[in-house]
Amino acid sequence: MQPNGALTPRQRNILDHLIDFGGERPTFEADLADRLRTRLEAGLAPLVASRRPDAGTWRLTKRSLIEVRTCEGLHMARRQEPFEWSTAIARGSLAHRAIERLLIDAGSRPPLEQARATVERACDGDDELGGFVRGLDDDDRADLVRDVSNAAVEFVSQWPPISAAWTPRVEVPVRADLCNGAVALKGVYDLALGRPHGSEARVLIVDFKSGAIHPDHLDELRFYALVETLRAEVPPYRVAAYSLEGAGYRVEVVREEMLHGVVDWIVEGATALAALGSGEREPLLSPSPLCAYCPAATAGTCVPGREYLEGRVRPVRTGER
Repeated sequence: MQPNGALTPRQRNILDHLIDFGGERPTFEADLADRLRTRLEAGLAPLVASRRPDAGTWRLTKRSLIEVRTCEGLHMARRQEPFEWSTAIARGSLAHRAIERLLIDAGSRPPLEQARATVERACDGDDELGGFVRGLDDDDRADLVRDVSNAAVEFVSQWPPISAAWTPRVEVPVRADLCNGAVALKGVYDLALGRPHGSEARVLIVDFKSGAIHPDHLDELRFYALVETLRAEVPPYRVAAYSLEGAGYRVEVVREEMLHGVVDWIVEGATALAALGSGEREPLLSPSPLCAYCPAATAGTCVPGREYLEGRVRPVRTGER
């Protein structure tokens, strides 16, 4: 179904080149998911066997895998830091909720009203996010409404109308269970469109970013591509990171060789996570731009991180360690 009304050049670009409306969709072999699962479980089985019997399900997320592959010290520092809501995190979560409402109730409310209603619903909630928003003063809450509204306006302005026929889903929690439930790959899709048809790939997964798109975001997309393949048994046809701020995107076309590469990436990351979790060895330290967000580097307790932030050492890319 073609979206109604005239489209802006940006909306037409997204429709034609990101969504690839009406484009040819790939078909994958019916046993692809089984083959990927077999390889992944074979790589994880020794790690699962070394865990304590009472350890419970081992949850592997894109964040933990990317952190440990970027810098093992970063992963350990963040693991010891309790999660706390911040204005930036609340803004991202509420912006996604506002976009979800705009998709479900298209045209029912202008973005500013939808943003205000989204923040008000959060205030009424009895979860931790609700408590955080209620704790803001009037000025900070007004700024939050403004920022959520800006994100909603950018989405409506940049994206073509999303047809209900595309089966849109927003903030979709997903998981793929492995090794008889001993391991779970977990994530949340910001936006998913379409559904498989037989062995034909018809799903697009989009991850929205508030700022610029970085190389590690591509690892997130590939992780999602594998999770979707394992749970639906048909891969998505493409995955994309979209920056509302920059009105730009990066697309990864899903191919079988890419999915096999993700299997290797997960096993390598899980191996490092297992070694660090058991205290088998000290974490390897790899200075990078993420040092600016590392509690150990910013506190000065990580010497390579501190030296990197002071401009005294160059970053170390994954694979150079």
